[in-house]
This record gives sequence, C-alpha cells and structure tokens, in this order.
Amino acid sequence: SPMRQSYTTSMNINSIKASNDDYEKNQFVDYLKMVMDAESKVERAKIDLALRGDFNVEDAFRVFELDGRGFLTEEDLKYGLNALEIYPTSSDVRLLMKRFDLQKEGVINYADFFDMVTPYEKDYRNMVENRPPNSCCECRCPDVFMITTRIYLKNLFNSLIDYENKFNSAKKGYATLRYKLKDVFKGLDRYGLGYFNDADL
Repeated sequence: SPMRQSYTTSMNINSIKASNDDYEKNQFVDYLKMVMDAESKVERAKIDLALRGDFNVEDAFRVFELDGRGFLTEEDLKYGLNALEIYPTSSDVRLLMKRFDLQKEGVINYADFFDMVTPYEKDYRNMVENRPPNSCCECRCPDVFMITTRIYLKNLFNSLIDYENKFNSAKKGYATLRYKLKDVFKGLDRYGLGYFNDADL
C-alpha cells in the first residue's frame, strides 16, 4: 500500500542517514587518532633532542638565522633545513611557517622557534631553557653540536614536516564531512562546563 511504501522509504532514509553519521563519526575519530599519534611522535623527537647535553635553542636558532636579526623568514627556514640535509618543498616550508608564526607576522621569532624545538613537558622544557649556548664567539657558526645531536635535530624537523603534511591533508578531508565540531565538543564536555580536560578526551 502507499502508506506501507512511504513508511518503508522513510525507514530506509533514516537507516542510510544513521549509517552516514556512523561513517563520518568514525572518520572524525580516525582524524583525531592521526593527530594524537603525530603529536606524540613530534614530542618524542623533542624530548630526545632535549636530553642531548650539548643541545640548546640559541645555537639551534643560529643554524637558521645567520645575521642576528632575531627572526626567520621562509628563506631562512629553507636555508637552515638544507644545512641539516633536509630539502623541503616550498609547500613544506609554508606549512611550518603557518604553524609556528603565532603572531601572524610572516616570520618566526625566537619565542616561536623555542616552541618549535622544545617539548611541551615542563621538566624537559625547563632543562633546555636553562642551557647556555656552546658557541663562544660571534662568528655564528652552526657547527657547534655533536654529530649525533645534529641527527636528532634533523629527525625533529623531518617529524615536524611529516606531521604538518599529514595534518593538512587530514584537515582537508575532514572539511568535506558533515560531522559538526559543536556536537563533538558537547560530547567531550560531559558536565557542560564549557571546556574539557584530558580525562574527558
């Protein structure tokens, strides 16, 4: 009958919608897992570098910035990466600039660079922050680190570039989903406080 047909059609549409919602929810969960895995890899690389006794941020900054201006341009970033035997595309460099240029000035200042190469973990961060530079002259020579430390620095920047590319691709994919961030936030903010903590996540 027409009524039965209408009811069946309505049930089919609802079932397709539920199936699509589940698919999009799973896609979003996969996206979050990718971000967490990549962040974890970058943090591990930063901790490994922080544990190197000869590593300090001031000398690392000099690998990229050679003339004492106190900030890095895209060209400086590319030059420094090349000095570490990393040969990024222009897109790689732009993604790094976009992520770490927190003031949106088109450059990365020393504070931005400090965040780029030091762990979030407070104890490791303090360890690096209180470490003096190795260089003892004004020649701004970048070769002040042991070979192993330079390898760790190279690994960190490779991890950062890899992360930014994965994150950018996943973000583009997520933009096509209809799954609403507001709904995600409400699901995580279990007590309606307007925020969520690591346990909620």
